[in-house]
Amino acid sequence: DLYEHAIRSAQANGFVHNEALANELAGYFYLDRGLEKNGYAHLRDARACYALWGADGKVRQLDRRYPQLAVAERHRPT
Repeated sequence: DLYEHAIRSAQANGFVHNEALANELAGYFYLDRGLEKNGYAHLRDARACYALWGADGKVRQLDRRYPQLAVAERHRPT
């Protein structure tokens, strides 16, 4: 619940870098518990926030560690 609260608060107040970090940590939290759908959803959101913030190195790091994040982004329905 606290991760979700942090994400919503950062989003509401325009702190994209905090939103990115909270999503990344929530993603790791869910993956560690075997909840892959939730984990990858949060990591995709983290990647998008990092990209929006201009943290290209962090985007590349996530892409190397979780290549499916970038692939999923390219195949989303329009």
